[in-house]
Amino acid sequence: DVRDRNYFRSIYFHSPGGVLFEIATDPPGFTADQDVEELGSSLMLPTQYEPLRSEIEKQLPPLRSKPFHHIFHGPKGSEDIDQTIVTLHGTGGTEHDLIGVARDLSPTSAVLSPRGQVAENGMNRFFERLALNVFDEKDVVRRSNELANFIHKATGKYNLNPKRLTALGYSNGANIAAAILFLRPEVFTRAILLRPMLALQNPQVRGLKDKEILILRGQHDTVIPSESTDKLIEVFRDAGALVSVKEIDAGHEIINEDIDAMSQWLSQPHVRNKDVAHNNLVEGVI
Repeated sequence: DVRDRNYFRSIYFHSPGGVLFEIATDPPGFTADQDVEELGSSLMLPTQYEPLRSEIEKQLPPLRSKPFHHIFHGPKGSEDIDQTIVTLHGTGGTEHDLIGVARDLSPTSAVLSPRGQVAENGMNRFFERLALNVFDEKDVVRRSNELANFIHKATGKYNLNPKRLTALGYSNGANIAAAILFLRPEVFTRAILLRPMLALQNPQVRGLKDKEILILRGQHDTVIPSESTDKLIEVFRDAGALVSVKEIDAGHEIINEDIDAMSQWLSQPHVRNKDVAHNNLVEGVI
């Protein structure tokens, strides 16, 4: 019988001496479920082996993640020297986009700004989408964990306070920040999400009690479905997060009213543990 092995087809037979032979096809090949440029970046399994994924992964060494291009600005002065703002750009953006915004919000804080690793028609993104506002949820999970791991490594490399990390995400960047809050709630203490929507339809949310989240939505935003933002807010609140929502008289773009709202929210009192200081600018990969 012809056996379907997902990446090829096989037949098996025994020689008269009892040796088992396999004859296999070349097609469809390893690009059956992954683009060429993504080969080797994640563990792909035929459908029949998906239920065994966790057991299989336990026996394999971890895959080496693609390094994140990023910029790091050390904190300035003595006020808020242990707070770090992690900026996450929107579709088509770069690691440079939100640094100025972060500096306007908190001139003394450190800024960590990674670049999204997905290229969509030449535009940087943090995870793949199948169509407008239709996301590849498996990729959302994978990319969120990779970004969370990068942030963890950067926290150690730059001697940052892991309990004072604030996400500042716009659009696609806001969506992956929300996904990280769902999947890896230990990463961010606070989050500012500009024009976000729900990237995971049925997230298994844990550990969000008392997490502080600001959501800024545009009253005239024609890019983000308002019902998806509503659902995101509901999921956060049901999980115990302290969610503030402000309607901005704008579309999908960031305007001065956003800056004012973020500045006011960010200046609210929160736990401070001053124990590190930096005065450097670093651009590189981790």
